[in-house]
Amino acid sequence: MKMPRLTVRAKLIASFSLILIVPVLTLGLLSYQSAKDRLEEQLLMTAAENVRLVDELLDRTLEAQSRDLELIASEIGKEELTEQMRSSARKKLQTFHKLHPDIGEVYIGEENGKMLTATDAKLSADYDPRKRPWYQAAMAEPDKTIITDPYIDAITGNVVVGLAKALSDRSGVLGIDIQLTALNETVKQAKIGSKGYMSIFDANRKLLIHPTGTPGADATQPWVEDLYAQTEGKFGFTDEGNDAKATFVTNEQTGWKLMGVMYRTEAEVAASPIFYRTLLVVAITIVIGAGIVYSILRSLLRPLQQLTDAAEKMSQGDVTHQVEVKSDDELGVLAKTFNHMAESLRSLLYSVNDSVQQLAASAEELSASADQTSKATEQIATTMQDMATGTQAQSSKYRIRKRVPQPSSKCRSGSAKSPTTRRKCPTRQSRLQPLRRKETAPSNRQCSK
Repeated sequence: MKMPRLTVRAKLIASFSLILIVPVLTLGLLSYQSAKDRLEEQLLMTAAENVRLVDELLDRTLEAQSRDLELIASEIGKEELTEQMRSSARKKLQTFHKLHPDIGEVYIGEENGKMLTATDAKLSADYDPRKRPWYQAAMAEPDKTIITDPYIDAITGNVVVGLAKALSDRSGVLGIDIQLTALNETVKQAKIGSKGYMSIFDANRKLLIHPTGTPGADATQPWVEDLYAQTEGKFGFTDEGNDAKATFVTNEQTGWKLMGVMYRTEAEVAASPIFYRTLLVVAITIVIGAGIVYSILRSLLRPLQQLTDAAEKMSQGDVTHQVEVKSDDELGVLAKTFNHMAESLRSLLYSVNDSVQQLAASAEELSASADQTSKATEQIATTMQDMATGTQAQSSKYRIRKRVPQPSSKCRSGSAKSPTTRRKCPTRQSRLQPLRRKETAPSNRQCSK
């Protein structure tokens, strides 16, 4: 298939369009992408900062409550748990509970299986604190405050996280329940964009705080592997069909995973004004560039069109047309060269015309000379023919004279008048007859031939 012919105008327009539009669009897209990436990075930095703040807040809270817990545990022993002193021990628990409103319950699990609580909550008859994980862990490490894994509180039925410390004489374990609702309210105050959120998972991959998840439920999402693969970092994932990115850290005291999530669509929405401004700048640049390109094309194509028209007229025989020279650039030099070529061609045509006229005159003179030569030749031929005829006649006469016998002296003198003498002297007619016969014979032969 034959490709369509591209004119110089089309080539220049295509070239300028590519030179103008492609870089401008590329710059606009790169600017928009850079702004979006920067906003996404800022949102991720905000998420990381919130995660760090919650991690520090959790550390400070646990440390403060651990110190208070250790203080009370050192003041209560087996003697304070007797029937006479139980009321005094309960007052200490109630005072501690009032000073820490974020604590759900303060209690002591005794070695005899009894429970002493600050709120005097009623437990089931078969409840035995010695069988609870917090009691067993604290007794296993009596000199250390134990942070238990989240569990369902037997009193409130809510998911709680406990701190436990063995009493000084190991007669029981002092414990407190931290309500995740209070921690949840603290986490909710962390703002990551308009839709971002924070979530907390324990060391056993159970959900503690999540805006849509159930506390205590197992985390089974595919991205959980990335969350527990390292102590801190970032990873991208899909959250309910939305493209998201997360940053996380691991709390050293609890082993919990604190994760901040931001949605990339928020960065795109935030970068939308930048995108529209970039499009406006691109459009203005293209319009201005198009005007400049039009002026450049006009300054280039107009002289070319003039040269094309002049060449067309020259091809039709008009070599008098001149191109107007308005610049000293390459096109101006080309126009001057074209005018010089036209002038040289005119001079050549004039010279050829003169030569043709001279040649025509010489041809006429030669023709006249040829006519005169032809006439002279005819005259020479006629003269030669006449000379040939005369020569032939003279030759014939000469042969006749040579062959006729001459009479004797007597005959010429006429002295002999006697009959005898006249018989011996032939007459002129008798002498000519033999010759006439001889001349007649060749003539007949020639005619026969």
